[in-house]
Amino acid sequence: MKFILTVALAGSASAYIFILPKKTVANVVNTAKATTIAGALVTGVAVAPAFAGDVASGEQLFSANCAACHVGGQNIIMPEKTLEKEALDKYLAGGRKESSVVTQVTNGKNAMPAFGRRLSEEEISDLAAYVITTSEVGWGGSTSTYYTLGVSKKALDNVANTATISDAIGSEDGAPLSLTRDIGAGERIFSANCAVCHAGGQNVIMPEKTLEKEALDEYLAGGRKESSVVTQVTNGKNAMPAFGGRLSDEEIGNVAAYVINNSEAGWDE
Repeated sequence: MKFILTVALAGSASAYIFILPKKTVANVVNTAKATTIAGALVTGVAVAPAFAGDVASGEQLFSANCAACHVGGQNIIMPEKTLEKEALDKYLAGGRKESSVVTQVTNGKNAMPAFGRRLSEEEISDLAAYVITTSEVGWGGSTSTYYTLGVSKKALDNVANTATISDAIGSEDGAPLSLTRDIGAGERIFSANCAVCHAGGQNVIMPEKTLEKEALDEYLAGGRKESSVVTQVTNGKNAMPAFGGRLSDEEIGNVAAYVINNSEAGWDE
C-alpha cells in the first residue's frame, strides 16, 4: 500500500513541502506507525494519515476515465473549477481531501457522471489519491517518483536541517533515507552507468558484494548510507571505475539515493 503523510501545525496555513522518495514508505508498516514516526520529527505537530490509494494506479485510471474533461488538471466544462490546489480548496464539497474526491467521483455532480458502478472502491481511492497528490505537487510535476511531506514553517524552525529530518524518518534499523534526492533520476543514471555490472542489485564481478541491504551493511566502506555510496561511486574501488569525472555531484547523489532506497525496499520491486 502506498500513502502520503501530511504534517501540519494546527492553526498554521504556511507549510514547507519536502520531497520524500516513494520507496521510503516501505519502512512504514501501517498508517499508525507512520503517524508515530512523522510525529517524532517535531513537538506539537498534529499528524494526520492521508492518501491510502496507489498514486501510480490512479494516474492510469485518470488518463482512461477523466482526462477527456480534466486533462492537465483543467476543466473544459466549468473552466474555473479545475483540479488545481486553489480551485479544490474553493469548490470541492468537503474540502481538498481524498474522501471528498472519492464522494464526487462515486456519486457524480452536475455534468460529471457517477463512476460508482464503473470503478471499484479501490480504483476510486487510487484515483482520488492521484488527484490530491498532483494538486499538491502541481499538474506539471511528477507523482510517479515522489511522495510529499508537508511540514509547517514553525515546525521546520524546530528542525536543525534536512539531515535531522532524514535521520528521524530513517529506516527500521536507523539507516537514513534521502528527503532531497531525485530517485527517478537516480534510477535512470543507474540503468545507464551501473546496470551492466549491478542489474537487479547484483554484482557480476564479486557476487557476494551485491547492493542488497545485508551486503551493503557488511561490505560498504562507511556503512549502508547515501554518503558512503557517493564516496565509492565518485572514487571507485577495486574493479569498479571512478565516476567522479563522468557524473556531476547531483547525479552521483541521485544514484546513491536510488541504491540506498532500493536496498531498503528490495531490488525485486
